[in-house]
Amino acid sequence: MTELPAYEFFGASGGLVTTPKDLNAFWDSLFGGKLLPRWALRQMTQDATDVGGRDVYPKGSRYGYGVASIPLSCGGTYRGHGGGLPGVSVGGGRATDGRGTVTVYTTTVAAQGARLAHLQGAVDAA
Repeated sequence: MTELPAYEFFGASGGLVTTPKDLNAFWDSLFGGKLLPRWALRQMTQDATDVGGRDVYPKGSRYGYGVASIPLSCGGTYRGHGGGLPGVSVGGGRATDGRGTVTVYTTTVAAQGARLAHLQGAVDAA
């Protein structure tokens, strides 16, 4: 069997090289209406499907066109997207009230189970 290079094995999931600062700027621009027309942003956020308790999403989560809406312990919601490859996991987005944007990286094995809950907890706390 031939070994695939990482870029072929992971596809686009490994294609972004960025910093937390730049990723936060992306979330601010996306949810601040600077990147897409209002109708497209509405489809990403308001026309979302309930995914709470499925896969990696906590109860009360919704997902629509590449963006998850995840409830926060303070009663608010943040919108964003996480991801991971062996060796790194990321979670981040922007609070829906616009008060904060956060990206949290971990450099461990892929975040699953308790590690994923810990990563989501760090995003929630931030």
